[in-house]
Amino acid sequence: MGKWRGCGRGVHTGAVILGYLLIGAAHAQDPLPGAPGLVLAVGVDLGEEFGWYGGLRLRYFGPRPLIEDNSVRSRSTTLLNGRIGYAFENGLRVQLDVFNLLNSKASQIDYFYTSRLQGEAPGGVDDRHFHPVEPRAFRLTLAKAL
Repeated sequence: MGKWRGCGRGVHTGAVILGYLLIGAAHAQDPLPGAPGLVLAVGVDLGEEFGWYGGLRLRYFGPRPLIEDNSVRSRSTTLLNGRIGYAFENGLRVQLDVFNLLNSKASQIDYFYTSRLQGEAPGGVDDRHFHPVEPRAFRLTLAKAL
């Protein structure tokens, strides 16, 4: 049985659960704006030292308060990334990474504040502002171990 080459600790092959993180602020008395009640990061990798390998990474950020009184909240964000590759015995490796595998339409981060666009009332408008997640993207890597 070979070793999975990406871990650095020599984890034996098979399914490896790499990450699991829970952060609980859901029951806090005074919610902190932007702090999610639940964050989850889970990954599974399959493969040998040489030959085919692959993996999936799931990241979840729960809804978060956008202002101190918790009356305005963001939506949750779930992203799935994938990887497939082949490692040759001569040290050459080719892999394809797919980011946002499901092409989720979500926000990386959300804010709530007063802003004013041309034509809006002089006092501005209280509203959500956000940065969307990047659309599905691909990265092809060709690497050689030295």
